[in-house]
Amino acid sequence: MISSAAKAQSVIDRVIAVVGDEMVLQSEIEIQLNQLTDWDGTREEAACYVLAEVIQKKMLLSRARFDSLKIEDDQVEKELG
Repeated sequence: MISSAAKAQSVIDRVIAVVGDEMVLQSEIEIQLNQLTDWDGTREEAACYVLAEVIQKKMLLSRARFDSLKIEDDQVEKELG
């Protein structure tokens, strides 16, 4: 039997991918999708694009941490263009 408290709970966020020790959250993708203003394709295509970009960024940061390099988010953004 499911309690009324369990029924009232809802999903706040969910993990879409894991890169190294970093999680990619659905909310992270949604925020970036909402900021995408000049996309000509479908929302699904845009979501795939944003997800790939976020994964690539997290891979670069993970590798930099592994190699003990000091790298800032803005440096990664600049390289990704």
